[in-house]
Amino acid sequence: MSVSIEKKRILYAAVFPLLFIILLWVIQLLQWGMDWNFSFLGIYPQMLKGVPGIFLNCFIHSGFDHLWSNTLSLFTLLWFLFYFYSQIVWKTLGYLWILTGLFLWLIGRPGVHVGASGIVYGLTFFLFFSGVLRQYAPLMAVSLVVVFLYGSIIWGMFPFAERIKPDMSWEGHLSGAVSGTFVAVLLRKQGPQKPPPVEEKEEDEQDDDDPYWLQGTGSYPLPPQG
Repeated sequence: MSVSIEKKRILYAAVFPLLFIILLWVIQLLQWGMDWNFSFLGIYPQMLKGVPGIFLNCFIHSGFDHLWSNTLSLFTLLWFLFYFYSQIVWKTLGYLWILTGLFLWLIGRPGVHVGASGIVYGLTFFLFFSGVLRQYAPLMAVSLVVVFLYGSIIWGMFPFAERIKPDMSWEGHLSGAVSGTFVAVLLRKQGPQKPPPVEEKEEDEQDDDDPYWLQGTGSYPLPPQG
């Protein structure tokens, strides 16, 4: 692959993550500048009015600190997804988005849950387990990078996390982790795969054109006597 084509792939993989991040910041700026509150678009667990939030809650954040805490992780993980899993990127992202919201709607505490943290967890767990399951060196390398960068977030998906930060939706994090793991297993046969092993030909393969009395010998026999 030429250098120019590789550069295009790298840049293309960054387009959607960048546009998505810009959209999130525009929404947050509108909330701040216009004194609007879009929290009604979040998820209200086990309530009918919370169903739209399954699809919309990721666009809404409680403040700039909340949004900033997700920004770099979202961009990095989405870039990994678009670059290494381009064949199945939209299917993967769609499953993660809907399943994360649905699980949160089912298991969340009473109240309103907003933010893209669930997607961050979903992407993290998908990229890790997908690389492990596929046993393909480049994707396994991505798994290791993800663990190195985001391995510590695992503590945010357990109930004791709310003791450290009461407004943290550990249920949203857990929903993302479960969704990411599930989607990695579900799509393990789709998208990039480990190349099959190449069978090598035997160097000493016998030439079928030789007469049968010469096959398997290293020299011609002596002519018959008499």
